[in-house]
Amino acid sequence: MALSDHEYLRLKAIDKTTVFDESMVDFWLRRGSESKEADSIARRDIYRRVLEHIDDPQDLVHALDHFELPEFVQSVYEKLAYAFTLSSIILPSWVSYHSEKPPLHYSYGLHRRCSSLTDICEPFPQYEDCHGEDRYFCSMWRSVGFLMTFAVVLMSLGIVAYVIILSGGKKLRETGWGVLSTIIVLSVAVQVASMALIAYLFDNDERFFVGWQLDKSFAFCTVSWCISLFCAVAIVVAARTLPSEGGYELVPGFGYDAEEVN
Repeated sequence: MALSDHEYLRLKAIDKTTVFDESMVDFWLRRGSESKEADSIARRDIYRRVLEHIDDPQDLVHALDHFELPEFVQSVYEKLAYAFTLSSIILPSWVSYHSEKPPLHYSYGLHRRCSSLTDICEPFPQYEDCHGEDRYFCSMWRSVGFLMTFAVVLMSLGIVAYVIILSGGKKLRETGWGVLSTIIVLSVAVQVASMALIAYLFDNDERFFVGWQLDKSFAFCTVSWCISLFCAVAIVVAARTLPSEGGYELVPGFGYDAEEVN
């Protein structure tokens, strides 16, 4: 396993039994040609003795591979922002009307509208909704549906880019975060544009009179793009402030498992 100066300090910080002797990892911290000249027997001994200083050999893996800021941010992006965006598209609750007397609930989604009078949800907008002056409302509402679908495509592309960045080489991992953050910001812009169109229709279309309100899907979209924007900023900050991986060599013949050391 390659161990950089930064990774060594992190591993040293989580040790619960004793403080690492820096001389023990001297060979691990050697760069390039120096590492190639190191005695393999001595490096094997260093590897064994380092593992003795942690409770579980796998802690070494967890210490170096888990809870990194970019990985944490992307996990939040995948699980929360993506889920909120899909929910805002699926749920027919962008704009709704609720009345106690008489009991009535009516709601519009991007692709369906529901009524408590019939207890059914029907496709929306329909052919009769797109004639005369209503054709402008129809066009804008369909545009919102397209934009939100495009936002999901961008978010999916961001997840794919994240996987490619992590599986790529050191150069790709150090430069790919800019591309990833750009994709996320684009998805944010598309969602904000969608919300702006809905808000415009809500304020200006005559069908939305007093009593109508922006509902859950609108809120879910807001939460989604806020999380996405936070993730994009966090990724940029992490890429600019976290130390480079460093150019260290792998210890010949060693894996992550302590059982490989004989």
